[in-house]
Amino acid sequence: MKGSLRVGGSSTAVLSRRASTLGLGAGAALAGALAPQFFGVLGIAIAFTPVLVAALLRRGLNVGCLAVPASLCAFVPEPTAPVPPSPGPVLLAGRVVSRLAVDDVRGNVRCVVARGAARARCVFARGTSLRPGDEVRAFGTLAVRPTGAPTVTMPVVTVPDGGVLHVHAAHSLGAAAESLRLTLHAALLRAVPGRHGRVLTQLVLGHGNEVDVDIADAHRATGLSHLLAVSGAHVSLLAGMLTVLLRGARRPLHTPWLVLVAVALYGTITGLDPPVVRALVGFALMLVAQRSGRRLPALGALAAPGILTALLEPLDTRSASFALSYAAVAGLALTPLPPRPCSRWRALAYGFAASAWATLATAPITLHLFGQLAPWTILATPLLSPLVACMLALGLVVAAIGALGGATDFLAWPLRAAVSTYMTCVEHLAELPGAPVLAICQPPLPALAASALLGVLALLAWPNRRGAAGLCVLLSLPHFVPWPQPHTQGLAVLDVGHGQACVLRLPQQRIVVVDCGSLNQPSRAAHALTRAIAPRRHVDLVVLTHADADHTNGLPLLLRRARVDAVAMPSEMQDSRTAQAVLRVGARLVLVRPGDRATPTPGITLTRSAPPASTRSNDLGLWVHADLGTFTAWLPGDAEEDGVRAWLDSPHPRRADVLLLPHHGRTHGAITPLLDAVRPRLALASGGEPTQAAPQSSVARRRGIRVLETGQVGDIEVEATDPPRVRVARPEPMLRASSQAR
Repeated sequence: MKGSLRVGGSSTAVLSRRASTLGLGAGAALAGALAPQFFGVLGIAIAFTPVLVAALLRRGLNVGCLAVPASLCAFVPEPTAPVPPSPGPVLLAGRVVSRLAVDDVRGNVRCVVARGAARARCVFARGTSLRPGDEVRAFGTLAVRPTGAPTVTMPVVTVPDGGVLHVHAAHSLGAAAESLRLTLHAALLRAVPGRHGRVLTQLVLGHGNEVDVDIADAHRATGLSHLLAVSGAHVSLLAGMLTVLLRGARRPLHTPWLVLVAVALYGTITGLDPPVVRALVGFALMLVAQRSGRRLPALGALAAPGILTALLEPLDTRSASFALSYAAVAGLALTPLPPRPCSRWRALAYGFAASAWATLATAPITLHLFGQLAPWTILATPLLSPLVACMLALGLVVAAIGALGGATDFLAWPLRAAVSTYMTCVEHLAELPGAPVLAICQPPLPALAASALLGVLALLAWPNRRGAAGLCVLLSLPHFVPWPQPHTQGLAVLDVGHGQACVLRLPQQRIVVVDCGSLNQPSRAAHALTRAIAPRRHVDLVVLTHADADHTNGLPLLLRRARVDAVAMPSEMQDSRTAQAVLRVGARLVLVRPGDRATPTPGITLTRSAPPASTRSNDLGLWVHADLGTFTAWLPGDAEEDGVRAWLDSPHPRRADVLLLPHHGRTHGAITPLLDAVRPRLALASGGEPTQAAPQSSVARRRGIRVLETGQVGDIEVEATDPPRVRVARPEPMLRASSQAR
């Protein structure tokens, strides 16, 4: 067909050159973007009306190509959660609204409990019997309080062993499926314990243990995250294996329906996540089309799942998974089908081509959302998919046998070998050059709009695979252009909860990061720093003041998300896993020994005092002095009383305009002499509570020093203007509880 786009080897009219068709598409997209604010679900009908008219009039417009913009119309405003009580003992009463994540390392069970618009992440003792839909009442401790968007950051309630008062069990299909999943999960971990078992349960059953940070980072770097969690890829692999096994059945016509029932049961057990639902609905539609003798285009198969997602899970349409799944299937549909029959080598070549097209189609999205590309996924996905399929099938068999009380030793050893091989391959791929390829910057909106316009013109000029490839390339290129960006010198202390992450912007576009960590939330610090250094995403120096997790656990992810030239740390960390991660990405390692003083970049001075009487890592950490032109700052890490007194006895300079209070502003025996020596005009604290001042903050305020805490005001930025200007994310509270400090 002239002027049409060929998809999957067939002539499917996705985009016509007629202006009327483009007008219908633009109208549907505009309605999808605007309707959610006013019409809610009614917007779906409004957005799809021109699409259905175009389909009925046979104007050459595929319904599926507008599934994504039409689904946007289902956006609904998120409810505002009420402010939780102050940290401390609380009475928890609500309904379990998520599946349980069993953490065998920490020995606990985690889930989300909700009551109305209020939600809390709850940590129960191992062995607590809970299922989705259960009503629970328990005594616990509110440990973390949201400090900003309450719909993003939920409070954490820890319920000790024996703290559960009452559980009203829910009787539903979801609760039964969750019980079966947890039984299979326990059986699988018994067969393959430890680190390998955590990866296996995540891959086979999903929502199991959290895998180690290094293996999760390796999956992100190689673009294999879709293999680590249960998704449409797992449904496809399972359906393919079952089809091969049932091919020799006496009544082969029943094979597709048996496969559909089996994968639907698997999807139900694993929780029916939106990607799984989309895959199941698309598979069912293709079976119906096959039985009726009609052809269902790949993009058309996505229209119904898109509408279903918009109706049932409207907020999922905002997720990266939604956008990436649509883009990936569009890329797979663009892959030329191999001739039939074809050899194994030709089939393997088709697998590589399909992976390349899927990577190209998702490239603009991954660059925009994550600031990186993972080109090794083109080779890794086809090569590792057979191994993942074997692990999936064998893992389900072992879990089923173990759940029934049978012996699994004869199957456990090949399963362990398969998991070990898979993890080794992923970890080695993550060490290759270009794993991942980082974007230079986040391009400005006009540049993206211009690239999109050029891409649409290319698609109109070549309505085929060449035009589609040109559109993807043009949308990706702006992320690799060094756009001029304003660079305001200053200091930023980011709100990362219980942790620390600071950014120093120096002259000549230099960026220095001091610490990157958040207790129990490593990704929070890395994501906050990535946003803070955008769009450049290039760090000249990272300083780790000491080895505690709340100051370092986000660094591996930051190394994946930004280019880092050098990392400075205490010499005692030379052989740590953190230092090894730095060397793997090719960054320079700067080691500072006790008593040394170093200037790794102009304006930054790193000092370490002679070893104090205490040998705690907090007291042996680095002190960072920054000269930002119009003001100076001291960042002492988590130095405690012995560390501060050792620093006071050293010949290092004292005076500074800004002081980051040591050890997150907690009670400190040497805070008074430290304030006397530094004499800051502004004191900052990383962490703290929204309505209660930290002990050191109370001391500083009594001495007439202005104090800001990230727990109360969010991100804090001190701009090096003349005079310096302070910006905060939220206004300071009018009233706060005062605490006594020594």
